[in-house]
Amino acid sequence: MNSRSTTLSIGALFAALGGAAALVMMFADFNVDAENLFAGLSFYLLVAALFFAVAGSFSKNSQWSYGLVIAMNLVIAAIIIAGIVISFTSWQYGLVLLVALIVELATVILAKDAKVWFPSA
Repeated sequence: MNSRSTTLSIGALFAALGGAAALVMMFADFNVDAENLFAGLSFYLLVAALFFAVAGSFSKNSQWSYGLVIAMNLVIAAIIIAGIVISFTSWQYGLVLLVALIVELATVILAKDAKVWFPSA
């Protein structure tokens, strides 16, 4: 497999869109009078950074193994669900982030045999 498959391109796109969406949500949710202002901002920044890190794992000959990409997706899902439960984000924003994550995770699972992209698949 010399060229990137469409499946991996879609996965990288949704990972990057998830990170961008988290940043947009951070600005949309910004409220100076909120008592947990820094916690909410930190939540969105953490989710965005992890989404962008996973998007970077879709590069050719990535240092991330298949198992690590799956594990990072599960960590992101746990953080988003915790953010919804603790009320760092609304359930609507959390649902959007989870949908982006599920689509990206599905593309990783579908492209498991792409050994050029995941060295130890």
